[in-house]
Amino acid sequence: PQVTVFMLESLRWRPVTLGGFAHRVTKDIIWNNYLVPAGATVIGNHWAIANDPEAFPEPHRFNPQCWIDDAGRVHSDLRFFTFGFGRRVCPGQHVANRSVFITTALVLWAFRLSENPAAKIDTLAFSDTTTVHAAPFEVCFAKRIDENVVREL
Repeated sequence: PQVTVFMLESLRWRPVTLGGFAHRVTKDIIWNNYLVPAGATVIGNHWAIANDPEAFPEPHRFNPQCWIDDAGRVHSDLRFFTFGFGRRVCPGQHVANRSVFITTALVLWAFRLSENPAAKIDTLAFSDTTTVHAAPFEVCFAKRIDENVVREL
């Protein structure tokens, strides 16, 4: 569960796309007493969802534990909104999630990661393009496992 919530929080804290991609409404929809007419363009604003303080208290703080409920289980709501909504949700989301999970688990297993004290990371330094990219930064990797053991595996 800890790797899962780390991955979920990473996707929430810095979504891959800030605004999501446009969808076209195919029929009139009534939502919260508002009419969304057929033909309207709707964009699921990932940044706004990810930073909603009602859903995520202290949204600007990286906190994987916000995904754990009182019973110690991973929340099932709002899990993968970063992959889109409705019929046009990313068809590769399951492959992407598994790939990110495995990579994250292996990196955290093999290394202890820390910020380089001489080069502080600006957590708000990222591009404002369609697909978000973090500005270059330094991370210190300390081996947890002897290199020979890793090579044997």
